[in-house]
Amino acid sequence: MTDQTPALDQALMDFQGEFLVVPLDGANEHFGSRYATLPTIVQKMTPVLRSHGLMFKSWTEVVDGNTHLVVVLLHVESQESMTSRIKLPDVNPQGIGSALTYFRRYTMLTMTGVVADGDDDGNAASAPPVRTARATRSQVQMMSREQFDALRQWASQVNLEQIFDQVLKRPATSDDMTFDEAARVLEHLHATEK
Repeated sequence: MTDQTPALDQALMDFQGEFLVVPLDGANEHFGSRYATLPTIVQKMTPVLRSHGLMFKSWTEVVDGNTHLVVVLLHVESQESMTSRIKLPDVNPQGIGSALTYFRRYTMLTMTGVVADGDDDGNAASAPPVRTARATRSQVQMMSREQFDALRQWASQVNLEQIFDQVLKRPATSDDMTFDEAARVLEHLHATEK
C-alpha cells in the first residue's frame, strides 16, 4: 500500500476497539439466512464512527456509460480517506436500488472490519462444498435474496449456467447455491466487465 493514512488508521483502530459486531436483524425466509440491514448498520455504526472523527460518504457516478457506487470512509480532521468503487449491474431502477443497498451494506462492514455475518470458519470459501444427503439449508448459509436478485439481473446479459460451471466447477441453480458461491459468481461477473 503506497498511501499513508496514519490518522485514519488510528481512528479506525480506536473505533474497532469499541465496536465490532452488528446484530443480524434481517431475515431471508426464502433462503433461511439472516443479515444486518443497512438501516441497522448505519444506526449502530454512525455514533461510534463520529466519536472517532470518522464518516462515510457514498454516491453514484457514471463512467463510460456504467453506473458505479463510490463509498468513502473519511477521517474528517486529517481528510485522509479510503475509497471503494463498485460497478453496478446494468438493470432496471429497482435492481439498481437493490444492488446499491447490498453493496453499501457490505462495503461499510468491510472497510471498518465490522462483523455482521455468520462465521463458517472459511469452509464455504474453500473448495466447492461437498453436499451429502444429510446437509440441509439450516446447516449451510444459502444465497441471499440480494444475491438472487443480482444474479437474476445478470441473466439477461450472460449465460449463467456457463458461468456457474466455470466459476464453481459444477452445475448450479438458485435452489442449491450457497451464499459464498453466489458471492464468487458475482465477483467474477463484476471482474469480467472491466
